[in-house]
Amino acid sequence: MVVTVVFRNRAMRTVTNCFIVNLAVADILVAVFNLPITLLSNLYLGWPFGPVLCKVTPYLQGVSVCASVNTLAVIAIDRYFAICSPLKYKLDSIKLRRIIICIWITSCVIIIPWAVFYIQQDYKYTESITLNICYEQWPSEMAKNGYFLGVIFLCCYTIPLILICICYLGICIKVWNREQLGASNSGNNVIQRSKVKVVKMLAVVVFLFAFSWLPLYIVKMLIAFHDTNDIVLTDTLTPLAQWLGSSNSGVNPIIYCSFSRKFRNGFRKLLCPGILGSKTNGQMRRTNTPKGVVNESSMNIRSYTFV
Repeated sequence: MVVTVVFRNRAMRTVTNCFIVNLAVADILVAVFNLPITLLSNLYLGWPFGPVLCKVTPYLQGVSVCASVNTLAVIAIDRYFAICSPLKYKLDSIKLRRIIICIWITSCVIIIPWAVFYIQQDYKYTESITLNICYEQWPSEMAKNGYFLGVIFLCCYTIPLILICICYLGICIKVWNREQLGASNSGNNVIQRSKVKVVKMLAVVVFLFAFSWLPLYIVKMLIAFHDTNDIVLTDTLTPLAQWLGSSNSGVNPIIYCSFSRKFRNGFRKLLCPGILGSKTNGQMRRTNTPKGVVNESSMNIRSYTFV
């Protein structure tokens, strides 16, 4: 719905919203390709989906998570320069496309080892039962753990989140200093408050992303570096952590609705087009009076100031 709302409403095709669409595409990848297979693999013993999906599923999940966190990092950098250096900073559509393409190419390249080293293999479950399992088979345990810690955990989680925190901290300091100096232009203050509201929304998105995926990283590190065969850890905590991480793909639209009037109206228009359409027509008829000219002007300001 996020993708549809943005592309059907020309006024919402801002730089930030284009990055939000990119984030939504990554969420769609998780919802379509990973959630059903994760559910079935948690319900059944072994791996019933064959060797192709054994490689494709972890690869797509890794790409989508990496693309998500890199998109959040780029959004944080974009918001930092837009708020802290608004006169010097300009991101046009060509640069925007290049950044999004680079995000996906980088994510696809970084996760290639999972597509290579995830394999399906027979596993003797009991004397009479042999199951197919899907797992990582690296040349050495050191290479496997080094890739997970140095690439997956650091490059696809920790470093981007540190960069995000630095950018948002810089934004907070800049906004605080401006408030201390006092308001000089009411129009600029309206736009500034709108940008701060966007940052608050994005900060919630980042926090929930970090919170959702952190348990899975902790569980994976415990399994990787403590060489444990704890059944509770592998059979209970791992699926729970996987579901917590995957649930993040469905949370973001709720956040957008909570913070953005334009997203709320866009979702209403998609779900209840007749109701919102009649309200919009009524508002347009009311603006035909001299008094309505003032209302229309104020509506345009509000339209510009929200996501």
